[in-house]
Formats: sequence, C-alpha cells, structure tokens
Amino acid sequence: GLRARKPPLTNPPCRVELILDNSPTGNAVKLGPGNTKGVLPTDGSTLFLEQGGIMAGSRTGQFTISIDGTPMLYRLKADLEPQSRALGADLIRKPVMGLNATFVPPAADPLGKNQPSEGTIAINAWATSAPAGCTLDLALLGGPAFTNLERTQSFPAGLKSELRIVPGEAGAWDFSCTESTWQVNWDIEGLKGAKRARLQLLAPDGKVLDTIFVNIMIDPNPIRFVDIVGLPSKVSPGTNYSLVAVLQASESGIREVVAFMGAPAPNALGVPEPPEAATMFPTTLKGNLATCILAIPADAKAPFVVTLKATSGAGVSTVLTRTLPLGPPKPPAEPSVEGLVSEGDRPQAGIEVSLLDAKNMKVAATKTDAAGLYLFENLKKGKYTVQASKGPSGRKASKPVTLEPGPPMRVDLVLLQ
Repeated sequence: GLRARKPPLTNPPCRVELILDNSPTGNAVKLGPGNTKGVLPTDGSTLFLEQGGIMAGSRTGQFTISIDGTPMLYRLKADLEPQSRALGADLIRKPVMGLNATFVPPAADPLGKNQPSEGTIAINAWATSAPAGCTLDLALLGGPAFTNLERTQSFPAGLKSELRIVPGEAGAWDFSCTESTWQVNWDIEGLKGAKRARLQLLAPDGKVLDTIFVNIMIDPNPIRFVDIVGLPSKVSPGTNYSLVAVLQASESGIREVVAFMGAPAPNALGVPEPPEAATMFPTTLKGNLATCILAIPADAKAPFVVTLKATSGAGVSTVLTRTLPLGPPKPPAEPSVEGLVSEGDRPQAGIEVSLLDAKNMKVAATKTDAAGLYLFENLKKGKYTVQASKGPSGRKASKPVTLEPGPPMRVDLVLLQ
C-alpha cells in the first residue's frame, strides 16, 4: 500500500493515483482488487492506497505514482528512488528550505585503534513543497569574504524519496513510500577556520529560486591546560578550595569550562561528559582563565577525583582529571555570633554592640555597619549575652546566647524603650 500524508492543505486538493505499468514482454503484471486513487484529507490525516495481489515475474519493470498530475516513475531495484519527475500543479506551492551544518570533532580514540581523523562536517538539507523538476545545490564557501568554493554537491530533488517493498503472501508485494532530508558528511581535509554553507534551490532551467546560508567554524585543535593554580596536594571534607585554570585557546576560542566530581564518561560520540548525577563545582570564565571553587562534601570518600572540561568554540573537548588524597575533616570554626540591630523595621548603623560573659563582664565590643549588621568571631565556647544601646534615646536590647564551634550563631536585636 501507499501511505501519503501532508499537513492541512490551504491549496486545492492533492489527488494521488497509483499506476502499475506493464513489465517487459513475458512478464505481464496481474492486478488484484484495491483502491488506487484518492484525495489527501485536508485535515492532514493519512490516505491509504492499495493494489492487492500484484503478481509478476522476476523481471517486473516499473510502476508510477501520480500526485496532482505529477508522475513519479519507480523501477524495482535496490534503492527504488524516483527515476523522473515532471512539472505539475505543485508549482503553486511555496517551497520551504532548511539547512543544518555542524562541525563534528573526531571521536575519542585513546587506544589508537582507528585511522586518525580530523572530524567531518555533518549536513542536513531539504526543501519541502519544491516545484517538480527542481534540484538542490549545496556548497561550502571559505576565504575572507566567503567567496572561495571549497566543496560542492547536488541533489536531484528537494527531498529524498524512497519506496520500500516487502514481499507478501503468494508473490504479492507491500509498497511504502517515504520522504526524508538529504544527509551528507564531508571530510575536512585541508579545511580550517570560519566557513559558510550555502544551499540553493534551482529551477529546471537553472534559475536560482531561493538561497539560505549557515556559518560553521572548523577547528579540530583542542584547548590546552597550561597550568592549574591553587590545586591542593590533598583535600579535606567540608572544605572549599579556589583554583584557577590557565588555558591556551584554539582558533575557535573557548566556549565553556566546567568542573565536576568524578571521572568523565564518553557519550555515544566519544565526547567526555560528567557522569550521571555528578556534583558540579561553580566555575567562571574570563578570557583564558577559568576560576573554580572546589566545595568538598563533608561526606567525601577516598579517592577524591575532580575533572575540568574545556570546550572550544568548534565543540572540541579537553579534559583534565586529577585524583587527590583525602585528608582529615576540617575542624569546626571557632565560635562566632552575628546579627542585625534594628529600631522597628529600620536597620541601625553605628550602634554599639557588646558581648558579656556569664559573669556579666564585657569581653568584646563593636559597632554596626551601614546595613545595621555586627559580627563577633574567634570566641570561646560558653554562655554569653549580646546587648546594644542607642545613646541618648535610651533604647536598648539584649539576648542570651550559648556559643559552640561551627557556623556563626545568628542573634538579631530590636531596640525598645
């Protein structure tokens, strides 16, 4: 059967007919019952055509599918692509062109099992609703103004049409027709730098009906890690470390740098990626310097593995993996206390804040900053009182607090009469 489907139509109905031609002498085609004509539904649903019981000898020659009067001739051979197209009513349909062109870096091959490769350019090109008889011309342009023709390839139609045949019972055949985009992979031997892919839709007389462009950066060279500043010889759970990666960029520049815990795992294309559910470390990129904060989890286990991954503007990735010994956990910080001094909902700047011990003796004093905040740190554990007063107004506040090693204790004070 032939399955034909198009989006909801805004132009006249699309009429489809399946025509079985006679084969060479001595191998006549015998037809069975079936519906061989129809109109594509305007709601975009599928039209099914059938010709049951197609019986023929081993040298059956050809058949034709006619869509809106445009015959497409097929021969029974391996690829079953249309052998000819004639102009028809589909000239009134406006073509829609598409072009994807991407530089594909060479797959990782650490064991050197494959032939060296610099990568390829993967191209996907198409033109839907193209007038019958039109062709596509694909070109790769280079040079300062993209005027040098460096690669070219032509396609016989806007879409690639294929007919598939599956043998049925008693010598019958099941036919299915599909359309797809044109796909091609170009090697990049001798190519480097900024390029532009051009796709043109050409009429049968060679006239250019439409043109689209896509820019590509070809750069197989990876980024190089020149130095890692601040990388510790060992790390302690619960501790943060700041390091700076010095990079040597390739011609396409640096797209991104990421850091994560664990060793990378290659994806289907061999590109190293963070393992599933990996802990990512905050990383910022400025010029050729990538600054990273290694926040070692409090429950980190040995061995501790950290990876930096740098990706060029052309998509080539470089990874640097280091295994660091795990030291003892970081001891908790000395006791400290911080907070906000306010009057109503207004923060109070320049207010004196005192810290009194259990005997009501002043052990420390400070003043609030412009935001009304204060901080006492590097204290001894124990019981204290935090108090604040506002000079002539007589407004004051105080709160007791028990300090232990660890993060700062938060104590806010609201001044009252």
